[in-house]
Amino acid sequence: MRKFVWFWNIFHYSLYRWEVYAGNIITYPVRKILRNEHVKKKYAERGVENPEKIVFSTLNDPDSGVRVFLAGALAVVLMFLLLYSIFNIIVGLFAVRINLELNYLFLMLGASILINYFLLFRRNKYMVYFKEFAKMQKSEKDKYGWLSFLTALSILVLTGFSFQFAN
Repeated sequence: MRKFVWFWNIFHYSLYRWEVYAGNIITYPVRKILRNEHVKKKYAERGVENPEKIVFSTLNDPDSGVRVFLAGALAVVLMFLLLYSIFNIIVGLFAVRINLELNYLFLMLGASILINYFLLFRRNKYMVYFKEFAKMQKSEKDKYGWLSFLTALSILVLTGFSFQFAN
């Protein structure tokens, strides 16, 4: 179980790194605007010395930033898809006739939220792992990033595969 907790945390860390990278690309125009001298002067009149630093620390801060919550939401969605896929395959293999109602989907969503809560967010457990992972060498981070990408891709493929077992 400890290895799974470690893996899910490195998976979440990789999702966070992807989110920061993609978010920085998407928000590049905002960054350019915040670097404009006229904009800096307007913010300085309001007592803000470096608006770019404030905006992007709000977005990228691993403790309370927006992007860590988006990465957590993506981890919940991927866990939900994994549970949904396993449910479809088990129902299909054992030829059980179940009408997949919203109750089952909400149950799986609740289970995926609980799993992620206990593996990542309870007592900010992910922060301990984030500090550990931040100390890794770049090559090791990249290796686990690719492994996380393949895991996410595998979950999506498994979800697509599981539809043939759905009732």
